[in-house]
Amino acid sequence: SVSSLFEDTLGTLWMNCSSETQSAGLCALSSPQIANMLSKNTARMDNSATVRYYRYDQVELTGSTGTAKSFWVYATVTLLTLFIITVGFFTYQLKRVATGERKTNTGATDADTQNLNYDAAHTRASAINSAAYAEDADEDTPLNPEEFHILIVDDEVMNRRVLTQLLSPRKYQISQCSSGTEALEVFEKKPHGIDLILLDIMMPDINGYVVCERLRKKYSMSQLPILFLTANSKADNLSKSYRAGGNDFLTKPTAKEELFCRIETHLKLLKIGRQYADANKALKEVSITDELTKLHNRLHFNHQIEIIWALSSRVNSSVSIILCDIDFFKNLNDTHGHLCGDECLRHTGKLLKEHIRRAGDFSARFGGEEFVIVHQGATPTEAQKLAEMLREKFEQAPITWQDKTINLTISIGIYTCVPTKQMNIDIAIHNADQALYRAKANGRNCCVDFDSADK
Repeated sequence: SVSSLFEDTLGTLWMNCSSETQSAGLCALSSPQIANMLSKNTARMDNSATVRYYRYDQVELTGSTGTAKSFWVYATVTLLTLFIITVGFFTYQLKRVATGERKTNTGATDADTQNLNYDAAHTRASAINSAAYAEDADEDTPLNPEEFHILIVDDEVMNRRVLTQLLSPRKYQISQCSSGTEALEVFEKKPHGIDLILLDIMMPDINGYVVCERLRKKYSMSQLPILFLTANSKADNLSKSYRAGGNDFLTKPTAKEELFCRIETHLKLLKIGRQYADANKALKEVSITDELTKLHNRLHFNHQIEIIWALSSRVNSSVSIILCDIDFFKNLNDTHGHLCGDECLRHTGKLLKEHIRRAGDFSARFGGEEFVIVHQGATPTEAQKLAEMLREKFEQAPITWQDKTINLTISIGIYTCVPTKQMNIDIAIHNADQALYRAKANGRNCCVDFDSADK
């Protein structure tokens, strides 16, 4: 009888065999022979599994020195075919996968029998799988599987076990779920930890279609590849899978190389998509950032102030525009050079980043040596207090240039209002600019509010 069976990368089917008259050991039967036997008779049962029976009275095993008196094959076709085989009295030899050497099992000792168990053979098969994968890596630079986490969702423990044994030698991180509900809970607890899902369709609690549809509400097809695996190959299952948001569809049983290739293809697409997303994010950041000061640029300010203005108008909330100008900046450039002027601008950007941190507020380089701060939901007094704090911080933080200490000051103009149709953005900026002009006229290094300046 055969207690366990698996297929190695060389296409050899390994069986852990025993009989009343022979010691336990391993024998090998090539996959073409199995395929030939299984093709003789086929029966369909319960619309989910193909069950094949075949009786073979005279079967010569690979490496055998004799023939079997009887040979029964019972196969339930799932992801991989699980065989339960009974072998009658015969004499056979062992086939060593690594070297091709043969060793007669007749007269094997108990120690030999223990060494030739399923676990030892499976360890060797895993090593062969890893070696084959490493060889492929030399020919075509693949993904680094260790970077990716695959979730197997199937209510059948054997299917999960087989998939895990197939994928583990390729160094993927593997997790398992026995139900659709459990899979959804995984994404609630660890939403960004899974890179690809192998999803069964027919499960007892909620089916794979529902799981996929719910996940698609949060993750697009480019963000989370979902591959359906099912024993039911009806055409409507294929269409339902894609309508639910699946990236791919495979029927059980499936050739392992096809499974590997499809997984790798979807992970490559995922990686490329992430690279493009990162590149687009970086490009967007560059497009809205002032290169010298690392603050937002004028373009981003124009975009953001329109959004803030519209929202504040809707909820009747105030917006303060605070314009800052570095005092005597032209003289600094003329005296110490433009590189010193650049350092002064960087210094200003750093100070604004450190102190403008309240949610909803932001700072930007307005142009030249001018900077703008948007302060939301504040009274004129609160805006004046913020401006005065910035003026003091700037005055207390000189820069060092070529062993010289250079003291810097800023002038600030403030305008606070509640946005309305009559009070648009251009008027608000103009009023803040007028307040800044008055601050300079008052001797610089001071803060002036537009309304108080008019009094």
